[in-house]
Amino acid sequence: MMRLFIPLALALLTACGGEEAATTTAPAPAPEPAAEPAPEPEVASAEPAAFDAAGAFASTCASCHGEAGAGDGVAGAALDPKPANFTDAAFHAERDDAQIAKVIKEGGAAVGKSPLMAPFGGSFDDAQIEQLVAHVRTFNPDAEPLATPPEGMPEGKGMPATGGDAPGGDAPAADAPAGDGGGGAPAGGAEKGSKGGKGKAKGGE
Repeated sequence: MMRLFIPLALALLTACGGEEAATTTAPAPAPEPAAEPAPEPEVASAEPAAFDAAGAFASTCASCHGEAGAGDGVAGAALDPKPANFTDAAFHAERDDAQIAKVIKEGGAAVGKSPLMAPFGGSFDDAQIEQLVAHVRTFNPDAEPLATPPEGMPEGKGMPATGGDAPGGDAPAADAPAGDGGGGAPAGGAEKGSKGGKGKAKGGE
């Protein structure tokens, strides 16, 4: 009897153990680590383009002030008072750079001028307005300074005449007739000699 029970018990234990092993759930695989995001490509910082004062004037100001700054723009023809004429030397003589910059930035009304001159402070920064002022100054007919005169000559005077072109007989020609101040005589002597010659001629008559 015992001999039959022991094999039977072993068979039952084996069957239960196999069923338990079959019903055990396998552990879930560990999640894979999330992939790191790819680095964003570096964008090279582009340097700001240089401000084109002449181009800005042509696109913003020329419609009223004219392409050459003469105040004869197409849109300015219907305005009263007329736009400023930048080719007039008096315009530049009566205004400094700060006044012109203020008009561009704040408009004509800011300096007691025509309110038809609109403010452009929202379109240009201070550095750009400064360049616009410099461009406006290029229309000044008196903008170019006179050449530096030779040492000892008052500024604004012309070059001294030389040779036969000198006024007042300061340097008479070498072949001047005798008695007319030739031979390098001073202007006063030449004048006296001339008068003396005239006197003789008169006496001869």
